[in-house]
Amino acid sequence: RLTGITVDKSVEFSYEELAKATDGFSEANIIGRGGFGSVYYAELRNEKAAIKKMDMQASKEFLAELKVLTHVHHLNLVRLIGYCVEGSLFLVYEYIENGNLSQHLRGTG
Repeated sequence: RLTGITVDKSVEFSYEELAKATDGFSEANIIGRGGFGSVYYAELRNEKAAIKKMDMQASKEFLAELKVLTHVHHLNLVRLIGYCVEGSLFLVYEYIENGNLSQHLRGTG
């Protein structure tokens, strides 16, 4: 468990469950890459999900993102479904089709 953080309505997933849902974090399931890690498409507990696998050195950013997103719910923000802290740091979001914000801002999505 994460000390000092209340995780409202978020699920703690096991590494095994996330690995299975992403076919072992297969390159074929990568839907994005960023400064803090990669994002994988998954079908998890009958729901489409985007799993952000963060680099271990991004632990401060991980904790900040987890803390904010467990308390903030807004129509224009993707919903945080859960997290995992086994081996690496993972944030599990609802999957939204039609590209990402950067693509929409550039008109390529």
